[in-house]
Amino acid sequence: MCIRDSPLDERLQSKNPKTRYEASCELLRQLKEHEASDCCPLLIKLLADSHPGVQEKALDCLLLAIPKKLIVISDALLISTIVEKCVSSSKPNIKSKGMKCLLNLSELENAIKVIYETLKAYLIEKAWSNKVVAGSLEVLTLLLNTFGDSLVPVSQVLHSVVEKAASTNASVRNEAMRYLKEAHKWSKENIADSLKHLKPIQREELKKVFAHDMKVPKPKKIIKRDNNFKLAERISTANTELNRETGSPLSLIHICR
Repeated sequence: MCIRDSPLDERLQSKNPKTRYEASCELLRQLKEHEASDCCPLLIKLLADSHPGVQEKALDCLLLAIPKKLIVISDALLISTIVEKCVSSSKPNIKSKGMKCLLNLSELENAIKVIYETLKAYLIEKAWSNKVVAGSLEVLTLLLNTFGDSLVPVSQVLHSVVEKAASTNASVRNEAMRYLKEAHKWSKENIADSLKHLKPIQREELKKVFAHDMKVPKPKKIIKRDNNFKLAERISTANTELNRETGSPLSLIHICR
């Protein structure tokens, strides 16, 4: 049988990068034309693909799948894959789309908690690469700016961020400073003591920025209450059971029958 006649899920997992790319384009067309696709559970694997073209198409698919609830929006593996493989990418399109996916996920109830805890772990644990740490700081700054301190608490990560501001890696150091500038807008009094541990030149830089932080910020977005959230959780549970028997994933089409 010709490879093009093979089922989409098989082509998405092909060893041939060109086949995977063409299949990811087909999946994207499916999601644009229809409400669901049986192949959405494969998106996590596609996000970590070694082919940048496949990664980018997977992100495009994810941006369509999120509002349709075709994935488990609070899946820690999904979130960590976006951070480690997309936000940390050297490809600008992949990085920006990864950021957008996390921002869109954060707007949904329950997901932002998992995203925040995942990002916090990248800062606390020492084993992660500078790219992952810098990417995590960048996302945290974006989420704090968008949702505010009540949903993205400054206090829980402040100590770790100040430590990162002393990093020998310029990207990590710069992203840590960007976060501290944003954090001051939301939590002026609470961060003052921690900043004493910074280098004098860094404290002077922040002092100049803080002098202009007179306005009380407001969240730009609010969390959406999602009555269909448990539906995605049911898909995840059903997939676990089905995979033990057949190895085939379920989608909304199956679960709603």
